[in-house]
Amino acid sequence: MLVVSHALAEASDFLAQHGVGESRLEAEILLAHATARSRLSFYVGPDQPLTAEQESVYRELLRRRAEGEPLAYLCGEKEFFSLPLYVNRAVLIPRPETEHVVEAALEVLRETARSGRQPVFFDVGTGSGAIAIAILVHLPESRAIASDISAVALDVARRNAERHGVADRLTLIGGDLFGGFEGQVDVVVANPPYVSEEERNLLAREVREYEPSEALFAGRDGLAVIRRLVDQAPNYLPPGGRLVFEIGYSKDAAVRNLMEADGRWMDLKIRNDLAGIPRVVIARRTG
Repeated sequence: MLVVSHALAEASDFLAQHGVGESRLEAEILLAHATARSRLSFYVGPDQPLTAEQESVYRELLRRRAEGEPLAYLCGEKEFFSLPLYVNRAVLIPRPETEHVVEAALEVLRETARSGRQPVFFDVGTGSGAIAIAILVHLPESRAIASDISAVALDVARRNAERHGVADRLTLIGGDLFGGFEGQVDVVVANPPYVSEEERNLLAREVREYEPSEALFAGRDGLAVIRRLVDQAPNYLPPGGRLVFEIGYSKDAAVRNLMEADGRWMDLKIRNDLAGIPRVVIARRTG
């Protein structure tokens, strides 16, 4: 009978042979998922036996991980802004750099809260709901509208909103970008697709082959969706309202030129992420 210590040793070697970087860590995470145990329990009881069913489930998870399927999809969960979120292949896996979008949005929404009004924001292309839910959890007086073109993604966002107790302050709508929404909000936030077709082969295999292409790719130069966002967002913001969104590597100059040429934006700032890469655009609607 296979015991925990032997299972982990074999799994770690197997994943390493297939190019998985943190093979021991991922072996432990997958075993914890397969057995519904904590990783700590493996160190306390390394001689715990696996049942035949657990071993079968574990080997299947290892096979899929070796083929490139992301760990988050295999476990059905990813942490974002210290919140565990359910994810599946209908949604982009939340990244740490997107937390900078949440931080920037919270800053400007808190300005509204201090003025005595309820802050309201719109999350364009919400996916798993990561950005909207993180803001709602950390700013309990706020309210949000979030859109996605995928009905399955909206189901994921709804599930996460219910899990974290913010569903009553989140309105989900189906559709492209603003999805037929009518009205104005204080802030528009987004993590739009920004990978160009020319950059497709530069992505890691597990990203390129498993994550939803509509959440990644945006035309020849990676700006197809950002152009539309910059063009449409002023319709939903009052004078002084903010637009906060994520951009990809080397996109900052093009985005700055685009917004300056539009003529409806002022106080444009682009913040770097922890790696020093320009990552978050913050602009104010003129008027």
